[in-house]
Amino acid sequence: YVAAGYSSVAGENGTYVVKEGILNEVALKAAIAAGKTEVTLGEHITLTDAITIDKDITLDLGGNTLSMVDNNLGKGNYAVVLVKKGNVVIKNGTIATAGTANHMKFGAVWAYGSEQATVTIKEGTTLKGNNWNTKALDGQNSCIATVYVSNPNCTITIEGGEFYCVDQEQSEGQNQILNIRENNGELQGNIVVKGGKFYG
Repeated sequence: YVAAGYSSVAGENGTYVVKEGILNEVALKAAIAAGKTEVTLGEHITLTDAITIDKDITLDLGGNTLSMVDNNLGKGNYAVVLVKKGNVVIKNGTIATAGTANHMKFGAVWAYGSEQATVTIKEGTTLKGNNWNTKALDGQNSCIATVYVSNPNCTITIEGGEFYCVDQEQSEGQNQILNIRENNGELQGNIVVKGGKFYG
């Protein structure tokens, strides 16, 4: 038996170690799908596919790094964390790309849904992404940045943290950390900056 909020992992000599928090991609996605209102990472997790959030949740990175190896565009992996709807809080750790130079062209957090989506990024969080031009989730041309918003119903608020556009030579001169999609002269969403440090 392992108490809620803990996971067991194989140790040495056939033993198991109990650790607090989410320890792998499967458990993280299962917790989100189950409607957990707060999930905490127990160690670094490297994703094979993006996380899609469509409900209220606090993602506590637990001082760890949540990364994705490859953008794998056929699966819609345009950012490490995709927010379709809900009130989402991200805090206490790093979200980053983790692939090779030719496979890093995706953002860290993207709010895109046609329903209300509000993302708050707290002090103590680091986001590292890349950006590029693509026809993305909704079939519209998008220039994805480290932090990207593409629908009028979406708002990302940055209260603090550090933000980077990495591997700039791969991004075709589009070194954007923050971006809001524009359509016929109108911005499609909001990014509110209250704090943070930005390195492009």
